[in-house]
Amino acid sequence: MTETSTYLDIVESCIQTGPGSCSLEWVSEDEDNDDPECYLIGTSYLIRLYESPETLSVQAFNSNGSVNYIEDITEDIEDEYIVFGGEQTQNLSKVMHSGFSYTLIGNAYGVNGIVLPSVTFTIQIGTKQIMASVPCYAVIKVNYTSQYSSYKFSGSSEGKLLLVALATCESNNDEVVKDTIEIDLWETCENAQDRCLDIEINVDTSSDEGSNYDNQGNKLIKVWGATISQISYAATLGSVTFLGSADEIIEEDISGCGIDAFNASNRVHSIVSQSVTSGNLNSFIVENGELKMITGGEAKGGVPKGYGTLHIKYVTRYLKFLIESSRDGKGVFIVDDNTYEECGITCQEYELGEDTGEEKLYDITVIYKDFVTRAPIGEARVWVDDNYIGQTNTNGEIEVKQISAGKKHLIKASKPGYLNTDSDSLTNDSFIIPAS
Repeated sequence: MTETSTYLDIVESCIQTGPGSCSLEWVSEDEDNDDPECYLIGTSYLIRLYESPETLSVQAFNSNGSVNYIEDITEDIEDEYIVFGGEQTQNLSKVMHSGFSYTLIGNAYGVNGIVLPSVTFTIQIGTKQIMASVPCYAVIKVNYTSQYSSYKFSGSSEGKLLLVALATCESNNDEVVKDTIEIDLWETCENAQDRCLDIEINVDTSSDEGSNYDNQGNKLIKVWGATISQISYAATLGSVTFLGSADEIIEEDISGCGIDAFNASNRVHSIVSQSVTSGNLNSFIVENGELKMITGGEAKGGVPKGYGTLHIKYVTRYLKFLIESSRDGKGVFIVDDNTYEECGITCQEYELGEDTGEEKLYDITVIYKDFVTRAPIGEARVWVDDNYIGQTNTNGEIEVKQISAGKKHLIKASKPGYLNTDSDSLTNDSFIIPAS
């Protein structure tokens, strides 16, 4: 066997940028700011702006604070490995400005799996994209110099901050190029750690509305802790219809042993009224959908503070979804928290199909007769729901035992000299026992 080697050219500097090529890119590197736990209001942070070409006149501004140019920084990147998995292009980790070179590790292969006798890799100044001369499987080790402008920004209030960079590309008919980046700002990092939604899902079969849907073989789903704009949703069985949001007033008595032991039956949106019916309690407020008693006070009559019974009327707010399907079975309702990238999915199992309570079973007698003469047909073989149950007697009769009501059952009969009941034109291939 003859072994073929790959030959390549070592490119010491890249192809120069052609006319019309302009770009801007904001990049936030944690290492520039000592790996912050979060970004705080009133604190200055560094951010990088990669520009191509470097002669661009850039206007940078901040929607929620200030941003200022600091200096241009040059960074040498050494021994970065780039893998081509059958593609013709791949990207560097940073923008290349000068000094690009590469070394092929081993052989390069074409998409047909044959060793390539020659392949080259090129890149334009001010970009990340490396172009192979042909689509290939290859690993290269690259060295290059990256350059960026260092900016410092800060924000004045909690929430999202938007940094914008604009420039006019003179080499491309004065086209305006731009880039933006969003930064989340917080008063404290404790706030940032608990920023995902506390979503709760319930399958409602007990309310009048939920019970009505349940009797139809559908399901009413209620979701607390989110607005419709904050989530996306799906169901693994059936179709989902968003019915809107709802405010429901709940009135109940809640007893507790300790200030943190008072739990409402539903998530609380706001309190309408409250009164102490027994014990030693202070007023309650709402925190994150839960009741929280205001602290303070002494024991009374031997009863410590925080022990007793509360009569409360409150508003619970939720989103309503209806799941419908022509097929019975179990499914999963999925709610995805879209507020932040690290937030995840909450799900709830449900089961579709009409709930008739305790299933009623019946024993019935089926009689087969000749359609023309009306004479009974004996020794006909019979199947119910694809299960063979036996033959008719001389009177054309056969007993079918333990058949459920309210559901469609398939039935089939066969006897030499007659068409099978599922092959003729008569409506005699199924039956339903009415539910009483």
